[in-house]
Amino acid sequence: MAALTAVNCKLSVHDSLGLGEDYYLARQRAPCVRKIDSSCKFDQRSQHWSAMKLLSGNQTTRCCLPCVYFSTVVDGLKSGGEIYFRSQNWPKYGSKHGKIEVTVRTVERGRTGFHWIHRLRIGSFKVSVGFQPRISRKVLKCTAAVDGDGSSKDRSVHFIGIGGSGLSALALLALQQGWKVSGSDATFNERLEKLKAAGARVYVGHAARHVVDTPNNSPPDAVVVSSSIPVNNVEVEAAQALGVPIYKRADWLGRITEGYELLAVAGSHGKSTTAAMLAIILTELGHNITAIVGAEVPQFPGGSNAICGRGQRFVLEADEYDGCFLGVAPSLAVVTNVEWEHVDFFPDEASVRKIFRQFALRINPGGTLVVCGDTAGSKLLSTVFQTDKTKDSTGAITTTESQCDSDSRHVVTYGLGDGNDWQAVMLAPNVQSGTDYVVVNSGRPMARVTLQLPGTHNVLNSLAAIVVASLLASRDNSSSSIEGNFAAMKKAAEAASEALSGFVGIRRRFELVGKWKNCCIYDDYAHHPTEVRAVLQAARQRFDQQPIWVVFQPHTYSRLAKLLHDFAPAFSAADRVIITEVYSAREDNIWDISGADLAAVVTGPPSIFVSTLDKVVERLTWELVLSEAMGSKGVVLLTLGAGDITDVGYELLKALSTK
Repeated sequence: MAALTAVNCKLSVHDSLGLGEDYYLARQRAPCVRKIDSSCKFDQRSQHWSAMKLLSGNQTTRCCLPCVYFSTVVDGLKSGGEIYFRSQNWPKYGSKHGKIEVTVRTVERGRTGFHWIHRLRIGSFKVSVGFQPRISRKVLKCTAAVDGDGSSKDRSVHFIGIGGSGLSALALLALQQGWKVSGSDATFNERLEKLKAAGARVYVGHAARHVVDTPNNSPPDAVVVSSSIPVNNVEVEAAQALGVPIYKRADWLGRITEGYELLAVAGSHGKSTTAAMLAIILTELGHNITAIVGAEVPQFPGGSNAICGRGQRFVLEADEYDGCFLGVAPSLAVVTNVEWEHVDFFPDEASVRKIFRQFALRINPGGTLVVCGDTAGSKLLSTVFQTDKTKDSTGAITTTESQCDSDSRHVVTYGLGDGNDWQAVMLAPNVQSGTDYVVVNSGRPMARVTLQLPGTHNVLNSLAAIVVASLLASRDNSSSSIEGNFAAMKKAAEAASEALSGFVGIRRRFELVGKWKNCCIYDDYAHHPTEVRAVLQAARQRFDQQPIWVVFQPHTYSRLAKLLHDFAPAFSAADRVIITEVYSAREDNIWDISGADLAAVVTGPPSIFVSTLDKVVERLTWELVLSEAMGSKGVVLLTLGAGDITDVGYELLKALSTK
């Protein structure tokens, strides 16, 4: 048998049935191919197929194809992959003849532009020129896409779910590193528009043709799949048929971060802001970093969610959903907090704590774990490496040498409490409606910080970023003395503080949408009770004399069902609350729960249920007009949630502009 890496066959129709079409076999990877002769007979209308030959290489086979039913006996076929035909009238049925049943199952029921795509199955085998396609095990690293002189190596990658916060950043980084990028998502959004402008081929909706819709009709070198994509997605099936390596986000992250000094920021809440702060700090300190954040950062190039650098340090927002962060091995990791979130994936809080512990244990020997000591969940990680511990000159906890593989790893704690290694003290509101505070390390003042952003949670986020920058300075310091390390960390903390004074935040985190007369409209991603409380505390810090109205869209039925009683008191700092219907995302409502159920149990402010976002905009339009007419001090409106609630502020401003 001849060893080949791919097969590209064209089947030309003998037009006895007046079809007038060509059928194309998609480019297919296969470890080896030999010529197969098959006698084929057509069961209906006494018509017959000519002998069909599948030839290796780029040769043409001619055969007579029936219109509706066909069957065949094929000698010598082995278990194989899938074979894709593009056609307009490929038969949808099969009939039995001889030993093997031939059926055709539709892969998608829609036009691809000028073709239909169907999949051919033979019996219990999936036929790919008679052989199993080879799935490459080669490790693909994004940085390998660009030669030393900056030229592209012409690698390509396809992202399924490219419009999400996680994959959009990976796609942008791949583009910046020289990959040819394509991808699809169920709906169009702003991220798709930006990726298209950056050079990616993006598609709305999922179809098998997207995987090979390239100028030369060749499959990509890799396919990366979002956690929200089901295994029976047509593009996933097409990639499997073509023998393209398929990576979950965790696996892909592990490959593209390999070889870097990885700084991973994890936590149930606050990881996006903390990762963005750290990236801004390190950039200001002169580090040529690479970074991926799960939200757009206005201070990143182009206001994007990724930075492509040439240095060795990589800042990554490490997501726990679907165990994604277990695919990476950080040199330093931050855990902002640990709480029951993503209830569709984690059955209880114990399972969340377990996976964060597994993440901490993935830190490389000699690495550092930075945890917030103010919250019970993350504080439990302070003993993840050891039980017999001592502290070094930086306040880091080290283990005894008798403990296998963890002896050189450190734990550093931060927070507002007195027991932390690094502490934020003397918190005070400033003239920017943000917060001033002093950073202290083991009782020694390190820097004075001025934040534009309100909220205690942002104090903790910024403190974590300053701690990491200081610890990295200690690593880079050539002095082995205690005073030399302290001086290096203090200098870094002061520089980090200066960088944070200009930090303006990230998208959808207490983001000002706009103003109408005295009314201010803010949008926030808050979709968990802890996040709702945090953003309302921040709003009260900035607007202590104005009424605060909240429009909250619950995100997923499972979260609302399991955290209903935690949501009930979370809105206590608001003056009134509007609850909309649930944004279902990837779920069916098997819990038989509605936003109305939450509106009925909210404690504190008056709350109502308004089912649709259009009705919310309609109602708020006349209420705000009436409020202004009555001489209100100016309503502060917060739209909260992880779904399409983010559109409400913009639609409301449009409606108010006509009043």
